Amino acid sequence: MTDYVTFNSVTVPTHHLDKLTLGDAFEAVFSCRTGTYGDILALQALAPSSITMDRVSGGKTRITALGGTKATLVINGISYSNCYIAEISGITEAPNSLPFDEYEFTIRFVQETYSAS
Repeated sequence: MTDYVTFNSVTVPTHHLDKLTLGDAFEAVFSCRTGTYGDILALQALAPSSITMDRVSGGKTRITALGGTKATLVINGISYSNCYIAEISGITEAPNSLPFDEYEFTIRFVQETYSAS
């Protein structure tokens, strides 16, 4: 079953869930496949140009991002607020996708779980 994933209402063309870590160190990594390079560009537009994650008291994660969008990540109807795209990597043409009309990539999301009160 392919997961249904959106980030800031943009559909993430997931092919496989590689990793899901819940809790104060939330991380979700997906292998993706799309026939439209515009899908990749739409996600890249939401990604920060740089991101730093710090573990603070109690194991929570504080995120400092330059640009990008902090938004809700929805995985199969379950919402995770305050998420960022941490990385989009490995963008390649999918093997055996003649006439080379599919692209594969990996996307990693992280969640800020620290809130300065």
